[in-house]
This record gives sequence, C-alpha cells and structure tokens, in this order.
Amino acid sequence: MRDIDQMKAELQALSTEKERQDYFENLIEEFDKADALNDRKHCRKERRHEFDLTVLDAVQDEAVSIPREFTAFSTPDNWEDFIFSQRPEDLHELLTDEELISAVKGLSEKRKEALFYRGVWRYTPQEIGRFKGVSDRNIRKLYEKAIKEIHSKIIISIDNGQNSN
Repeated sequence: MRDIDQMKAELQALSTEKERQDYFENLIEEFDKADALNDRKHCRKERRHEFDLTVLDAVQDEAVSIPREFTAFSTPDNWEDFIFSQRPEDLHELLTDEELISAVKGLSEKRKEALFYRGVWRYTPQEIGRFKGVSDRNIRKLYEKAIKEIHSKIIISIDNGQNSN
C-alpha cells in the first residue's frame, strides 16, 4: 500500500479531471482489495477456535477414515442434534441394528408414538397424555407394551439365529 505523501505527489502530477477520476477509482479498488484481504485474515483468526486440531495430529488412513458426521449416532452425547425427523413413524430410521429396526417397524402407530416421545424426547407420561388427550396410565401401558413387544421380537430373532447355526 502506498503512503499518503506518495499519493499526493501522484495526484498533483495528473493534469486532467479524467485522469484524476481514474486515479481515484483505481485507488478505491486498491483499498477494497486490501480490505477484503484484511477481512479474510480477520475471519481466519476468529474462526480458528472452531477447528478440531486433534484431527490434524492423527494419522488417518483414507480407506478406513470415517467422517464424524457419519458416526454421530454412535455416541449418545449429541445424537439428538442430528434427528432429521420429529415424526414417530420415522423412529426406525434412528436405529442401526436390523433386528431392532424390524421390531420397531412392526409396532402399532400408538406404541411407536409412546416409544418415540418417552424414549427419544424424554417426555413424561403426564406430558404425553396431556398432549395426546389421553391418561398418563394409557401412555405408560403403550410404552411398556412397545418395550415388551420389541424385546420378544428380538429374543425370537436371537433364538432363530442360534437355531440356524
């Protein structure tokens, strides 16, 4: 960047109004470029804390490295942040175990709702009952029956798997 004395000397050397106008347009363009560069540097410094630098230290094999976004559901810490659907009928899409998915898909809609609101969103039976317009006892029964049904289907699946081996 040029200093102020240098710019004054350059401006005095210009004789026509057109030359002065071109000079100022070029000067403004030069300032804009400098500002943009400064903004990028400033932004990089501000966002530096957002990067996980431990990843850079690790030795990663491209063949086996799995991005963190794909393994989000495997840790209980933050999976609720990644729920893409808030509908009980999509409950099976939050699961990874095939037998469990099959068992949940087989539940009635009311049992899925009870399981979804109690298990995923951690609502109490009273809260769900008020929301659905039924008693909390009814919600507890639906939830318990959903758990028992899933449990029995998984036990049957395990027994069938052991019998076939």
